[in-house]
Amino acid sequence: MNEFKKGAAFVAALVLAGCGTFRAYRLSAGPDQAASMRPALISTAQALGLAANEIGTDVNVVVDEASTVAYRVQGDEYNMVVNVDDKKVKPEELEPRLKATRAKGDEIWSKALRARPTAAPPAPAPPAEGPSRF
Repeated sequence: MNEFKKGAAFVAALVLAGCGTFRAYRLSAGPDQAASMRPALISTAQALGLAANEIGTDVNVVVDEASTVAYRVQGDEYNMVVNVDDKKVKPEELEPRLKATRAKGDEIWSKALRARPTAAPPAPAPPAEGPSRF
């Protein structure tokens, strides 16, 4: 997707965030881990060909012309908020679209968790000092 289309898709996501049907799901990380997850979420979404951007403490991903996923801190929870513009989706397609968008959000989350840098494992302890056998 070229930069203009990504920008336009992102603006559309902002507009969509204000309307539509949404569902919020608590993530497996706490709000204290949101900052460390943002780069991994953005790069994972972009690797999947999706427009993604950071606004404040949120990461917003445009899944398609009617569906977005936002990863955001809400109070003491870190949530994934799935939004589908119900003006662009037929009523009978709304629930399946919400489920499909959630599945894409879950995929991004799980891949981002695996891609996130983690602390280096501790160095092995040096051998214990003791009498030499030589």
